[in-house]
Amino acid sequence: MLTNSAQFNKVLDVVGKAMTIDSGGIGLADWAYAMRGIGGDDLLTIKTNNGAFNQSSENRGAEALDRTTLDLLEAVRTDQVAALPVQAGSSRFPIQDVGMIRLRW
Repeated sequence: MLTNSAQFNKVLDVVGKAMTIDSGGIGLADWAYAMRGIGGDDLLTIKTNNGAFNQSSENRGAEALDRTTLDLLEAVRTDQVAALPVQAGSSRFPIQDVGMIRLRW
């Protein structure tokens, strides 16, 4: 938990350079403030599109998501990730497509 605003601004600067965040037009500081009650142990990252950038044919600046990624995101949204048919080497959900890494702050 960051309580020092100067330290918080440094963290925002580093995060802003290290990650791409689609905030929907909300400033990173506002986004972080809204998440102030969420601890680092509660955050997960997921790898989408098997780690590859698939450029959208409709918008060159956007990424197109493949069917596996859309299914994974729907499972995350509905808290059904454990129900996905994941097996090592599975052609539908290769294990690397659903790898999750805990962020620690």
